[in-house]
Amino acid sequence: MKISTLSNIGVVMLMTDGQENEDSNAAGIDVGDVPVHTFGFGDDQDAKVLKAIADNSKLGGTYSDVRLDNLTVAFSLCLGGLLSVVAQDLTLTVSLKEDESTIKQVTAGRYPQSRDADETSVTIKFGDLYTQEGRKVLVELLLPASKRKRGADILDVAYTYKFEGQTFEANPSTVTVRRTDEVKANQQQPPPEVSAEDVRLGVAEIIKQATTDADNNKLESARNKLLEGLKTLQDGDKQQLKVALRAELEELHALMKSEPIYEKEGRPFAYSLLTSHDSQRQAARGNDVGKFQLFATPLMREFLGEPQKFDDINNLDKYTEEVIKALESVEAIINNI
Repeated sequence: MKISTLSNIGVVMLMTDGQENEDSNAAGIDVGDVPVHTFGFGDDQDAKVLKAIADNSKLGGTYSDVRLDNLTVAFSLCLGGLLSVVAQDLTLTVSLKEDESTIKQVTAGRYPQSRDADETSVTIKFGDLYTQEGRKVLVELLLPASKRKRGADILDVAYTYKFEGQTFEANPSTVTVRRTDEVKANQQQPPPEVSAEDVRLGVAEIIKQATTDADNNKLESARNKLLEGLKTLQDGDKQQLKVALRAELEELHALMKSEPIYEKEGRPFAYSLLTSHDSQRQAARGNDVGKFQLFATPLMREFLGEPQKFDDINNLDKYTEEVIKALESVEAIINNI
């Protein structure tokens, strides 16, 4: 399914309840800059292939683990983003200021990065951005020693995007820090936003490692990794991010209770989590879609209630019935926009 909105947003939505053909290589198909959102439902879905297809699309594709009773909800959640695009072809460029710093690493999930020839700037392609959606980027810099106290401009940040066919370019914003010849403990504490993103990335890495263990039939090791991750989030901390991350780890831990449970529900849930964290974009997963909304936008949450407005379809095979209901609900939602 390709959706074309008033802003001519190109996107592919792939739905399947089965396995890839033996002679197929769906994950290897070059889709260019078009994001692909995959939806797997039923016990025969191939979560590995669906995740690989979404990952290959690079610019914000996701994999949704869909249960029979939330198929329409999963589509509605995706549409809540697709129908609210406010920026297209978003790119971010970070550039050094003279010789004040060296860019060691830029962390931005799986979004494509490119460096210029002299290693003084990095450009990241994000594709389309939804209303009230954000992208967090961590830039690790190496600063030369300072022999005196002074202010120093260390980095320029600029971005460009398109809206309704017109290109907009923001003026560069300069990052300035206070340099000193002394190192004090309290100067080493990062801003809260940086600390929060470090926590999220750390949990995402734990999920990745635990999933690798589980895929290699090491469920005990996988569950132990998840438990260690839960300890780092502090039970008494009511910070919204940590509450959401705890919910993800707890659910995945429960779905790794046994091999049959992991094969049927755990792997799809884990792979969906990984695509969301890598793209910083919401995807549906689990029996309770509303419980896992770390990257959901307000409009996505509003769309979660839309499918309940539409009539049921009777006298069809159970899965076919749900798929048709979902597609008709999608069409109705689009027509009501």
